[in-house]
Formats: sequence, C-alpha cells, structure tokens
Amino acid sequence: MRIVFVSGNLFDGGAQRVISVVSNELAEKGHEVALLLFSRNEKEYSINEKIKVFSLADKFEDYKNISEFKRIKLIRNILKGFKPDVAVGFIEGGYGLYLSSFGLKFKKVSSARINPKYIIEEKGLRAYINKLWFKNSNLIILQTESQEKFAPKSWLKKSVVIANPVSEKALNNQVVYNDTCTNIVMAGRLSKQKNYSMAFDAMKTLIKDYPEIKLNVFGQGELQEELLAEIEEKGLQNNVFLKGWTTNTVKEYCEHDIYLMTSNFEGMPNSLMEAMAVGLPCISTDCETGPSDLIDDGINGFLVGVNNAIELAEKIKKIIEMPKEKRVEMGKLAKRKMQEEFNNQAIATKWEQAFENLIR
Repeated sequence: MRIVFVSGNLFDGGAQRVISVVSNELAEKGHEVALLLFSRNEKEYSINEKIKVFSLADKFEDYKNISEFKRIKLIRNILKGFKPDVAVGFIEGGYGLYLSSFGLKFKKVSSARINPKYIIEEKGLRAYINKLWFKNSNLIILQTESQEKFAPKSWLKKSVVIANPVSEKALNNQVVYNDTCTNIVMAGRLSKQKNYSMAFDAMKTLIKDYPEIKLNVFGQGELQEELLAEIEEKGLQNNVFLKGWTTNTVKEYCEHDIYLMTSNFEGMPNSLMEAMAVGLPCISTDCETGPSDLIDDGINGFLVGVNNAIELAEKIKKIIEMPKEKRVEMGKLAKRKMQEEFNNQAIATKWEQAFENLIR
C-alpha cells in the first residue's frame, strides 16, 4: 500500500508521536509510506529512513507566510505526485487534507484525537471545516471504546477503535522504587485542559503533613505565567516547579515516585501511558475518554473525580503511605498492561488491517 500521513508537524504532541510510531512500523512491514508536514522542526520524533518526507516549509515561521490558497495548492500537488492508496489526516492535517483533495481518488482516513463531542461542539470556520472532514472521510479512527459513547451515529457506521501505541522506550525502562515516596511528576501542555490548579490545591493540602513533598511539571504553553503566579499565591514556591519542555519524559518519569494527570478531558493520554509503562504508580482524573481505558482503579493505579483536589490529595497520601512492596506491585501491573495491550507492533498491525479492509 501507498500511505501518506498528513500533519502540521512531527514534534511536541501525542498525535505526532503516534504518526511516527505507526508510520515507522508500516514502513518496516514493506509499505510505501510518506509524511506530509506543514512545517519541519529540529525536535521531531525519529522516523525510518524508508519514509518519504514532504513539507510545505522548513520552519513554522516560513509556513505562516504562505497564503491559505497556496498551502492548499502545495498539498494537492504533493498528493497528486505521491498517488497514495490511503491518506490519513491528523488534527490540522485533517482539514488541510480535506480542502486539498477534492476529486482525488484515494481513501481518506480521519483520526479523532479528543473526545468526539468537543469536535462536534466546537465553533468557528475551521471547526466547521473539520466537521466536514470527519463527515466526508471514508474511515474514522477512534482511540478508545469510551469515545464511541460520544461519537455521532454517522461516525460509528465507518469507525474503528485503535488505541495509541505506548513508547517502546518507556517499556524498555524501569522506575527505581525508593523507600520514600514524595517526588511527584506531571507532563503536558500548560493549558486549561490539563487543570494544573487541581494538582496545586492538592499539594497545598499535602505540604502540611509532608513539607518535603515535590511536584515537577514538564511542559510549556500559554498558561506558564499564570501558573507561576498561582504557585506563588498558594505558597508553593518550595514544592512545585515548572520545569519547561523536556525531550526525555521517560527519563524524568524514572526519577520520580508518583505520576499525576488532572485533565478535564483527554483523547488517549500518551503521557499517562508512558508513566504506566515505566512502572510508576499513577493517579488520573476519571475524565471522559482515556484514563478509565488504561487504569483499573485501585489495581494498577487510581482514578479520581475531575476537579476533586481533596480526593486527589487522599490518593497521593495513600500511595505515600503504602508499603514499598505494594507500590512495586501496582507499578508492575501498570507496566504489564502496557506491554500486553499497547505495544507498537500490535497497534500498527491494527492500522494496517483497517487500511486493507478499507481498500477492499
């Protein structure tokens, strides 16, 4: 098969990591695979040398200077030249692919990276085009079975559930379980969706009993200054630290004791999957789609209510006070689930089968 993945870029995101993993595996299986990127970046995920890479610009700054009309024309010319059997659009790559492919004879695949209801409810011109993209694509990839509850009936007639693959690097690494358990880690974009305020409120409660407790947050985003101010306002300057972007979250996970995710909503959280894969005891909000497909509450991690900082603090305290052997067992069960259900080869094979069925 000739397969092209269309994306805005190939760095700094869960969707981009999925593209790199799946395209690499499909290229190794002998398929002719291409990536069509709107712009390049030096921090891109690694890709197989067998994969062809097309881009509209070498840098995002240059891409911004290309007119909308010219972008569509460039994408269309690349598609005509590559002649794919299947084209997959991720996020902004989806509506770019939709606008550029009228009349071109190949199968079009969309991928829902968040709870489908947020795609349906979003307003504005781009949101409208994005909805048309999902409506007119030949196949929709959902990330979790829980997403099916929120997808329109028209989607379900042409959808298949394929989970994100977990990082092989994470599976090949193992956290060291310390006797004490007071170093906590979070990772993700500094945005409202991730609800870091919930974690800060829990920390404010916990420092009364554990003054040495630390929370390191890895990521960057539009709320950085606001979150720094909140940390100071809540008196957490000695306990909560915004560490910025890291190119090696797996290393950071392995050097901590507990992982937190406090999102209001998710698609399928790669950071949580990586933390489970290294064997970290994890606590996540039971937000719509994602965490409940990964965490078996009380067995391989804990789920808490969205925006419930009191419950979060209680679960953190429970892990801190667990006997070490119980923490180790929880981490091992988390790692086993990632190994058995979410390895790269198994997930890429599901994508391959979905494409083959579509073409047939």
